[in-house]
Amino acid sequence: MPATRRVDPILHPVRAAHPVRAAFGRAWQRAACVRLGVLLCLLVLAACGSSSGGGDGATPAPTPSPGPSPTPDFARARGFVLSSFGFLFPDTGADACPGGFNRGPVERQANGDPPLPDDCRAPESHADPDYRTLDGAGTLDGLDVDARVSRRDDGASCAHDDFAASDGTPGIDDQLWRAIGCIRGFQEGDIVGGVVDGAVRDGSMTILVDVQGVDDPLNDDDVQVQVFSSQDAPPAGADGSVLPYGTLGIDPDVRFHSTVGRGRIENGVVLAGPLDVRIRLNIQIVLGELSFRDAWVRLELRPDGSASGGLFGFAPVEDVYEIFGRQAGTIGGKEALGYTCAGLYRALVDQADGGFDPATGSCTTISTAYRFEGVPAFVAR
Repeated sequence: MPATRRVDPILHPVRAAHPVRAAFGRAWQRAACVRLGVLLCLLVLAACGSSSGGGDGATPAPTPSPGPSPTPDFARARGFVLSSFGFLFPDTGADACPGGFNRGPVERQANGDPPLPDDCRAPESHADPDYRTLDGAGTLDGLDVDARVSRRDDGASCAHDDFAASDGTPGIDDQLWRAIGCIRGFQEGDIVGGVVDGAVRDGSMTILVDVQGVDDPLNDDDVQVQVFSSQDAPPAGADGSVLPYGTLGIDPDVRFHSTVGRGRIENGVVLAGPLDVRIRLNIQIVLGELSFRDAWVRLELRPDGSASGGLFGFAPVEDVYEIFGRQAGTIGGKEALGYTCAGLYRALVDQADGGFDPATGSCTTISTAYRFEGVPAFVAR
């Protein structure tokens, strides 16, 4: 005898054989029709709208729009997340390093030179007599952060040889580049630039710049600027580029919130300072901080909402060496980039041009110049 097929009265009410099931199915259909009729009526009413004359065909009254919320501080802010960050390279011509680049352990071995004792954790214990610094003249679109024109032989404390601006203005400071400018791996387009640029895009070194109090983005005599680290990764496109208008929170550690620099906008260019800045650095296996004292921020506000500018100030020599020498050098940086830790440390000490310590008669900070690009972002404080 063939098996009896069970018919679900809910899924197939018309085909139900049992009278109770058939009745149930018909009731389900009637209820469905009622619901469908109500739904159609509601749709018709929504399409026609309620008339002001009780169905006399008058034009419906417009729904009032909510008024804008008062957000003066938000409307006067310009926030950016950096999409590129790195050294600002001076124009020094082809003979900036007439003796060639410095030689690290790999280059020395390839050249047949005897190895040098080199302890990156104790760089003062040895010397590199062959280490080369960038000593020639050049131009740099930076800033005069010490407010004086200096020459190494002028007899003043922390005396050094300044660069000149591209328009000939003297006094432009960047002694860090004089210390590292003859190291192969720091050159434009080489290893360090690619690694740092990648870090600001992938969240390893997210940097935010926040400009507050903007009444006029072209000319304003009073704005405030802060620089923050962030633990959020910027939003990225399929090609890895940083997308605009993301919302990024500031670092919960207040040590990575700069002081407030006051400044102005002239012809769309912001200049603000001085401010102290500390940036969290976590690149591959190098963990540290980029710090700046008495720093200035300069950035051009572009019509499309992006910005281009620079960060200029004085970095403690020990902080710089901690990153480039004690950490990076120990894990293979001196082999990959081409330097010795002893030579690098001595150059940083010799080229230091700020933070004069009368007790020791030495300078403890070194002027730096970094360039950056930024896309518009919402800085969540």
